[in-house]
Amino acid sequence: MKTQITAQAALSLLPLPNNRRDAEVGRRGTLIVEMYAPKGTDPQQPHNQDELYIVYSGNGTFVCGDERMTFGVGDVLFVPAGVTHRFEQFSDDFATWVVFYGEAGGELPLPAAIAEGENPPPDSALTRNALIWRTRSAYGVLSEFLDSLSESQATDPKDAAGWAVKDHVLHLVPWLRSMIWVMNKRPKVDGMGISKEQYAQGFDVVNDIIFQREKHRSFYDARWQLHRCYSEFMALLMSLPNEAVLQPFKSYQTDSDKTDPVIFWLWGNSGGHFYEHLPWMKAIINQ
Repeated sequence: MKTQITAQAALSLLPLPNNRRDAEVGRRGTLIVEMYAPKGTDPQQPHNQDELYIVYSGNGTFVCGDERMTFGVGDVLFVPAGVTHRFEQFSDDFATWVVFYGEAGGELPLPAAIAEGENPPPDSALTRNALIWRTRSAYGVLSEFLDSLSESQATDPKDAAGWAVKDHVLHLVPWLRSMIWVMNKRPKVDGMGISKEQYAQGFDVVNDIIFQREKHRSFYDARWQLHRCYSEFMALLMSLPNEAVLQPFKSYQTDSDKTDPVIFWLWGNSGGHFYEHLPWMKAIINQ
């Protein structure tokens, strides 16, 4: 795909043979860019990818599902994959950029509950790209909250178990790091810095070991560790093909008999884990 595509160059390709009014001008991975300039009527059918229109010239009415709206130059219109849509009553000079992206079926919508810091359950439709998007969103929500806190706010108030906000952040790190080890097909307990015997004693024991080991660290150190671990996790995740994260967990951990897809474990120890702890951190600040 070229670095720059001018509207004039794209429009010069139209019409195509058989009077087609859509010209592809760029493609990279799942991303497809077209110029679309229908005349008279818009005959298009629903597409199997999510889609953006960026209106280059003209105006008219846009129908998307049950919605109707007027549009003009510079407007951005979004159409989820599979949704019926069309342009109506548009001017003769109407032309629009079209951007298709993502996997067939569209990006997985983020549950509304996430805005409140709730952790959505695993979804059987979860894909690598959706996991990347979900985890980025979760990290953004968590970071926005942590950015609002001072060192003393994150360190001094504690819950009934003696945890401060910084302890929750420090807790997230080894669990997230364990998934880096999993994706590399190394024992997850090594990534957490605990033994198999300790892990076998249950989550309460493991979490207390982590708390006692890390509680001396500062809020600044906790955030730096989380960001470094998150960056490594995301880089590794993005290097894997979608089919790799749909493999059973036991294919990544030879001593496991778990057959559920590893992607559920990746979510539960990354973005899902962030959302699980966020309400507890907020409760410490609001007490």
